[in-house]
Order: sequence, then structure tokens, then C-alpha cells
Amino acid sequence: MGYSFSKYVNFYNDQYEELFVNDLSNMEKVLADFEEKIKYHHLQHEKLNDDSSIYKLVLVNESDRFVDAIAFFEFDDAFSLVGLVVCTRNARDSKQNEFVYSVGYCVKEKYRGNGVADRLVAESILGLKSFWGSSGPNLDIGPDNSFKYTLESVVAQKNEPSNRLAKKLLHSGGDVVVAKEYRSQEISNVYRMSI
Repeated sequence: MGYSFSKYVNFYNDQYEELFVNDLSNMEKVLADFEEKIKYHHLQHEKLNDDSSIYKLVLVNESDRFVDAIAFFEFDDAFSLVGLVVCTRNARDSKQNEFVYSVGYCVKEKYRGNGVADRLVAESILGLKSFWGSSGPNLDIGPDNSFKYTLESVVAQKNEPSNRLAKKLLHSGGDVVVAKEYRSQEISNVYRMSI
């Protein structure tokens, strides 16, 4: 069945141009900006499934109909965000028919230490698998079993809790690559996982 075209947000619509700045190096800022847009712009989002407390929002590039980002998030009782997971389309290797999505995640400080981030990331991965299985990476192409998807998370080495989470949930095993994060220039671990 595929994703309903009426349920997406145009990634490049001027009204939402700052919804994501493609800078996942400061996820606390991304979470705050996203929360503001959700509250005041009524961005179209839907529950991940009937049994979940997590919502998703799909951002599409209207010109080529590629899914440029998918966000998963959870609200508290006051309709404030508890946490956010963002997957942005980073690259496509046409020879391998592989799409690489950068992953960033953040949980508000008052909710940390209770497994919220682990649960949110784990359910987001299931949500990604379901979305790509039914809709594919492009709304015109639709689902295609030949596509491969890789999640890549760049985590500052000094962020121990985030490294533990990424190693457990966002890494397929093997060596972890060490690199400087492009914008912050922090020494970071790069975790990759095929799904």
C-alpha cells in the first residue's frame, strides 16, 4: 500500500525550511526546534502503530519524491517531546542499490537514565523497516526488495551513554570507525548497521 501522499511534509517548503538543518551534531537543538514546529505548525504526523506511544513524521523532497527524512518522537502528558529520533537521507550508492541514512537521537534530560532512548531507537528501527518495506525510499518508485538500507550514527566519543546505545542498537558489529564529525569537528565513533 505505500505512504499516503497527503501525510508527508515537503522537506523544502519555505514554511518548514528550518525544521531540520541536516546538522545532527547538536540533537538537543534539533529536538527543541522540532518541538516548536510540532506545537505551532501542526505538522502532519501519525502514530507508529495502534499499540505505540511513538509518532512518525515523513519529510519528502517534493521535486523528486524521495523521502529525505523520517522522524520518530514521543510526547509526555503535557504534549512536550520526551525524545526524538531523526533519520536523514545521506547518500545513495547506485551500484549497490543502497541508501545511507544518518541517524541522530536525543531524549530530554529529565527522561534520561530510564531506558527511554533505547526503547525509542529500537521502535524507530522497526518503524523504518516497516516504512521502507511498504513505501520504499521514493514515493514514485514504491517498495522494492532490491534496495538496501544502512543506518549511520556519528557519536562524539565523550558521550558515553550515546555510544553505549549506538553500539548496542545501531551497529552490525566489527570495528567502529573513528572520525571527526564534519560540523563540530569532535572526535567521534561512526556506527553502521544494515537493515
